[in-house]
Parts: sequence; structure tokens; C-alpha cells
Amino acid sequence: MNKTESFVRKLFLSALAFFILAFSLAYGSQNKGAKLYKTNCAGCHGENGMGMPGLVPPLAADPVVTDRDPAQHIRTVLFGKQGTTINGIKYVIYMPSWAGELSDKQIASIINYERSSWGNHAPWAAPGDVARIRSEGPNR
Repeated sequence: MNKTESFVRKLFLSALAFFILAFSLAYGSQNKGAKLYKTNCAGCHGENGMGMPGLVPPLAADPVVTDRDPAQHIRTVLFGKQGTTINGIKYVIYMPSWAGELSDKQIASIINYERSSWGNHAPWAAPGDVARIRSEGPNR
């Protein structure tokens, strides 16, 4: 094997290793997010993300969940919400704050699961984004 073939082989193997690592990290995060969602969120929003009409909003196609900027989504999960009108429907049930129950990493995992499930295709949030918004507090 000459130097060029050796270089190409090493480059290919490095790219393959990177792809496998990236896939396993994304899949692992998605799987962890699914488990956390089922434990903490599905009781109200449903395993299918469709919520309860007039009581709990669906997460599928929700404008906050699908927004390119995850900040409001993070704030909602961290600090809770009540009396929100979404797509012309007012939801009356109080969504509790999860700031005291879940870590930044856990909240990011749940949010990323929601942002990539039920037909949603929104950019993911990092645990650092959650930490920053947590430090800003609910009244920002």
C-alpha cells in the first residue's frame, strides 16, 4: 500500500468513526429523551404528542416546539405555563415547572425529543441553553 492509499484509508476510517459516534450520540440522546418524555410528559401530552383538546396543547406542530429558536420551549418546560392560546385554542390546565425536578441535560433531552417527534423538525437545544435560560429566571 502506497502513502496515498494509506492516507485515503485512514481518512475514510476516521470519517466512518466520526459518523458512527455522531449517530450513536444522537440516537442515545433521542432514546433518553423518549424515556424522560414518557415518564414526565406523556401523562398530559400523550405518548403521541397530541395533548387533550381544550385542556393540554398538542406538541405536534406546536409553534413553540417547532420554532427555530428553542428559548420559549425551554422557558415553558423550566418554568411552567398556564392559560396559553395556541392556534386559536385556549388551554386552561397549568403546566408545572420542571426546573426543580430535572437537570439541564434531562430537560434538553426531553425538548429535543419533542422537537424531533410527531413530524416536528426543529433545531435542538443544548444543555448549556437550558442552563443559561434557567439562570435568567422565569421573568425574562
